[in-house]
Amino acid sequence: MLKSISNNRLILLLSSITLIIHLYAILFGGFSYFRDELYYIDSTRHLDFGYVDHPPLSIWVLWLITSLLSDAVEVVRLVPAILSAIVVFISCKTARKLGGGNFSSILTALSVTFIPIFMGMSSVYSMNSLDYLFWALLTYLAIDILDDPQNRKFIIWGIVAGFGMLNKISVSWLIAGFFVALFLSEKRKLLKTPYPWLAGIIALLIFSPYIIWNVMHDFAHLEFMRNAVAQKYAEMTRIRFLTEQIMFMSPFVIILALCGIWYSAFTKEGRKNIVPAAIWLTTIIILLVNSHSKPEYLGAAYPSLLAVGAVFLEKKLNLSRWLLYPIKYVLPTLIIVSGIVALPAVIPILKVEGTIKYLKVTGLNPKSNEGHKLTQLHQFYADMHGWEELVESVKKVVDAIPGKDTLSILIVANNYGEAGAINVIGKKYNLPYCTTEHNSYWIWGFERDKYDVYISIGDSEEDVKSYAVDPVLKGIHTAKYAMPYESKLNIWVAYKLKYPLKEIWKGAKKYI
Repeated sequence: MLKSISNNRLILLLSSITLIIHLYAILFGGFSYFRDELYYIDSTRHLDFGYVDHPPLSIWVLWLITSLLSDAVEVVRLVPAILSAIVVFISCKTARKLGGGNFSSILTALSVTFIPIFMGMSSVYSMNSLDYLFWALLTYLAIDILDDPQNRKFIIWGIVAGFGMLNKISVSWLIAGFFVALFLSEKRKLLKTPYPWLAGIIALLIFSPYIIWNVMHDFAHLEFMRNAVAQKYAEMTRIRFLTEQIMFMSPFVIILALCGIWYSAFTKEGRKNIVPAAIWLTTIIILLVNSHSKPEYLGAAYPSLLAVGAVFLEKKLNLSRWLLYPIKYVLPTLIIVSGIVALPAVIPILKVEGTIKYLKVTGLNPKSNEGHKLTQLHQFYADMHGWEELVESVKKVVDAIPGKDTLSILIVANNYGEAGAINVIGKKYNLPYCTTEHNSYWIWGFERDKYDVYISIGDSEEDVKSYAVDPVLKGIHTAKYAMPYESKLNIWVAYKLKYPLKEIWKGAKKYI
């Protein structure tokens, strides 16, 4: 009992490392809301069973947090910071479940904590931070099922899997991997019982509100995915997908993951713990079939696999003295050092000028996976800039409208980041509602059929004159550190449209 308490305390201590790092970034970093955070916060004002680009669970969770506390960036980012610590904790418990001791817990915690893509995903609120939690928890529960099959465990697993899919559809890859693990394991006879299939049915039932929502909205998510693949995502060859795993995961974490694959596939003892490897291999096969898969899509499958690799190396320590120093000291040191080097490039712990200098010196400035041109900051960081300036630019235009307080005004932006910024940050200035034809905003539309004033953001003169009568350029928004396409934006004012607003809106839909 005392040993168990000591082990749990060690795991809690190890899990706190990632939390401390993110708390430092929240309190002392110099970056504002991420584009998607603004969209997510605005989505909490439109609660539904689905959204064009993702299922609803992450929005429901954020609605609860912002309702109880606030939508301040510090509060919003506290959620993924805490979730990152829970993921590390579950990963360490997975190592324990697989027979590991203190060393495997330490190695698992360090490797998961310093995965570059995990650090980045945990620094902003999105469905991705919740996704890592569901993958870690579902893999742990799956291991427990194979270790001690009980009917109720399948039921619990199905419930968790359903909510996981209601957060992000990619959990379906994990579900497929779990069934592969059952087939490859010595417990494959469980597939002849109804309970694995009942778990799948339960998961599907919990996920069904999003299916129904899509049916009611002309399969909006499928249209979004088709457009994103065809127009937004940069071409990703399979070779590039594999090689970029090294950058997104770090080479030393990859070594540990490969140890986990080797242990599970080529050792008799390891094959008893095949679940993490089967899930990882199933997922990577699915992603390689699609040539447009992003390298980070595989990220959530790594933490549990790293636990397997850590257990394998710990067992090697007990068998071979010559492996003692490389495994016990060199590998953990390299994981920590490489993680610290990557840290300022994936977590906004520095002020913007310090970050720019660091990225320039280290060369850690990855290309955009969406094919966009970049400036001094890579896309992840650039999407945390320019929003306050945009709100101020729009406020100047609104304030210059004669009699603005007695007029109905509709602001139309180019994308959900701009609309989210005006609706979230702009509420302190009492700015009018902003919509856009982009993704879920197109469905939300607007309250009136006609407005007194229309403000358009980002359109060229040719574009705005195609639908507005005598539009007047009232401002040009610029932002130093934002994505290039978010700077030098024209801000137009018009008092009359050439066609009914609903007619214009019907043909403006932009799911991408």
